[in-house]
Amino acid sequence: MGGQSRGAEKASNATRWVAEIKAMLKGPAVMPAFPYYNAPTIDALNSQAVALLKLFAARGYVREEPAVLQPAEIFLDRSGEEIRRRTFTLMDPSGRELCLRPDLTIPICRQAVLDKRSVSGAHRL
Repeated sequence: MGGQSRGAEKASNATRWVAEIKAMLKGPAVMPAFPYYNAPTIDALNSQAVALLKLFAARGYVREEPAVLQPAEIFLDRSGEEIRRRTFTLMDPSGRELCLRPDLTIPICRQAVLDKRSVSGAHRL
């Protein structure tokens, strides 16, 4: 490593990564509260998304996309009634309570358990 400590190397890589992301995301300084995206803007956003996904993949991250609707009980059982007031919930035709997922961690972990994935150590998801 040429005398550079592992910590310094990680910090240097992180700084370089942040600079790459900032360079890709250059755009208007202020975003309107309820933007409407026309076709050219959507194309530009998609290009930025593809560039970011490639950057993450190059660093070993795996893309996960849990469904927007999730079984509500997994969130409400863990977070309690406080989150229920702030969560959009609905019933599916079978009577199961669903909600808009409030985060990504629980659905990704839930799917890993359902898929019986071997999990050891840190994962880049």
